[in-house]
Amino acid sequence: MAVGQASLQKRFLVIMHRLLAIVSTGLLASATLAQGTAQASAADPVIPVNGGATICLTAAAAASLTADGVTPSAVAPATLDTSDSTPCATFPKASGNVALDLSSGGADFPGGLTFTRSRDSARLDLTHVHADLPRSTITAQAAVNGAAPTGIDLVRYTSGPMNFITTATKVSGTNVPLRLEPGGATAFTQAFGQAPVATGADLFLATGHFDMISTLPSIGTRPSHT
Repeated sequence: MAVGQASLQKRFLVIMHRLLAIVSTGLLASATLAQGTAQASAADPVIPVNGGATICLTAAAAASLTADGVTPSAVAPATLDTSDSTPCATFPKASGNVALDLSSGGADFPGGLTFTRSRDSARLDLTHVHADLPRSTITAQAAVNGAAPTGIDLVRYTSGPMNFITTATKVSGTNVPLRLEPGGATAFTQAFGQAPVATGADLFLATGHFDMISTLPSIGTRPSHT
């Protein structure tokens, strides 16, 4: 009788152990799912935006280009301002779909820049400028001396609160360093024999903004533009 009771107790303990294992596995799966859902919910939505940006050559880049006789000009609707210490190009009509934390989406900047060398008319055209937000990269179509354009990674920036201010309806940045990418360095080298700065060095400083142009129920009305 005692042996039978001991056997029943042993079976009971085995069954309880299995039940506890099943319950623990279920709880772990639920916790993992909840964490993933919370992270997905925390991500900023991708929304339609418009805006603009001004990029200025750094002092080092401007000095290098000037020494080689290379001058920039703007491709409309971009405009060029040479009244300051370094040339600046303004792209006034940016548009796209982005997350305001700059984690996803992209935006186009119509217009472009042309760099021309006076002594031999060597030329580099940079058009179809695009912000690839997931990669923190500015891309462009580069054409050397009138050849067919090719897509390149032109410059890269660093995302985050050091460079950008984000509100519920707007993201903006001031004097954000844009570092020359290998693709950009290659394009300049093909056109002029050298790049104005080393790969990874600052080519431009950018100031710009994206404004939300759709209305989300949780955010409010469309902001006014300044």
